[in-house]
Amino acid sequence: MLRPFVVATTALALTAAVPAGAVDPGAAVPPDAYLTAGTYARTPFVAFTARDAQPLYTDALKGSCPRAAEVDAALAKGPSSGNGVLLGTSDGRIVVNERIHVFPNAKAARNFVTTARSSAACLGYGARDAINSVFVQYAQLPPPPTFASAVSNDDGVWATTFESTSAAAPLAGAAALLTWDNLVAEATARVANAKPGELEELERQAWASLRYRLLAWKFEASNPKLAKDADEGAKRFIEWAPTANPFVFQPSPRSVVPANPAACRAATDAFLSSGTNGVIRGFRAQDPATRTTVGAEIIVFPTKGTAGHWFGDYSNLGTCLHDLYLASLPAGSSVDVERVPKRGSATIGAKKLGVRDVFYISTLNGPDGLQIGTTAIAALTAGSRGAFTFMQLPVGVTLPLGDTPSANLETMAGGLATVLGP
Repeated sequence: MLRPFVVATTALALTAAVPAGAVDPGAAVPPDAYLTAGTYARTPFVAFTARDAQPLYTDALKGSCPRAAEVDAALAKGPSSGNGVLLGTSDGRIVVNERIHVFPNAKAARNFVTTARSSAACLGYGARDAINSVFVQYAQLPPPPTFASAVSNDDGVWATTFESTSAAAPLAGAAALLTWDNLVAEATARVANAKPGELEELERQAWASLRYRLLAWKFEASNPKLAKDADEGAKRFIEWAPTANPFVFQPSPRSVVPANPAACRAATDAFLSSGTNGVIRGFRAQDPATRTTVGAEIIVFPTKGTAGHWFGDYSNLGTCLHDLYLASLPAGSSVDVERVPKRGSATIGAKKLGVRDVFYISTLNGPDGLQIGTTAIAALTAGSRGAFTFMQLPVGVTLPLGDTPSANLETMAGGLATVLGP
C-alpha cells in the first residue's frame, strides 16, 4: 500500500539573499538551483511537498559502506539546505528527491564527494537522505536497496544504480552526487515497474538537469551586472512585443535539459553553454484556439567571444531538427528543413544593427503527405548578447506577424534584433 504524496504548489519554499561567491554555510539555497517539475524521460513530473528525511534505511546503508565513519565526518561539515525538492509522476510510480548541502569551502565539499564515491555502497550512504525520501511513501517498507558494483562519472556527476522489490512491483533506482564550489547536490531517483531503458533515460536527463540548474544559478548569482543587463533586455522585449504581435508573453524560465537525439549535440551544447555561461530571460505565449506557441529568450554573455561560440552551434542544425521532429510524428511521416538563408543574414536591417542571425523553417508532413504544421526557430547575436525564438504553427494559421512562417519568424527576429542592437 502506498501513502500518497502531497502535491506542492511550489517546488520549494526557501528564500534567502544569494551572495556572489560561495554560499554562506547556513544560508538557504533558492529554488532556482534545484531540479524542477517538467518532462523527464518523456514523462510529466509534478512537484510534491518535500519533508524531513526519515532514517528508513540509514542503518542498513551505513552497514554496507566500509568508510561510513569517514562519510559521516565529511558530511557533518555540510548540512542540507532544507528538505530540497520532491518530484515525480502524479501516481508516485517515479519519484526523485534532490537536496543541496552547503559546506564551509570547496575543499570540504570535494572531500565529502571523494570519500562517498569510493564505492557504490558508500555513495548510497552519502545520498541516504534522498534515498530515504523516495521510499517514504511505502507503508510496508521494501528490503534495503542493493547497489551495483560500479560508480560512474558523467561530467562531474558521480552516480550508481540500485534495485529493490516491494510487495506490488520491482523497484529500480539511481543515486548521484555533484559538487560545485562549496555546494554538493545529492539526488536519488526511484522507479517502480521500470520500462526497458526508462531508468537509464531518466538518469541521463535528470542528472544533466541537476548539473545545469545548479551551475546556471551559480553563474547568475556571481554575475549581478549581467543579470541586470538581461533584465533590461527583457524589459525592452516586453515593451516591443505588443507593437508587433497579438500574443501576451509571460516569463518562462528554463526547467529541464532537453533529451535531444544524437544529431543535436550542437543544439544541446548551445542550451547548456548559454545557461551556464550566460544569464537568460525567457518568455512564452500560447494561443489555445489556434494551438500556436511562440517563445523567446534574451541571453547576456560575459564576452563577445562567448556569444559567438554559442551562435556557432546553430550554424548547421538541419539534420538535428529533422531527427528531433520526426521522432514525435507517426510512422511514415516526413520533415523538410530549410536554412534561411543558406548564407548571410535573414533579418532585414540586421547588418545595420550589428546583428548576425540564422533561421530554420521545418515543415512537418503526415504519413499521407499532407502538411501537419510548421516549426520555425531563429538564433541571433550582437556583441556579447544573444537571442533565440521559436514558433509552432499549425496548418492554416495566419498571424499578424506575417503571411508565411518565414515572415512570422522574421518579424519576431527583427524585434529581437532591435532589442539586441545598439
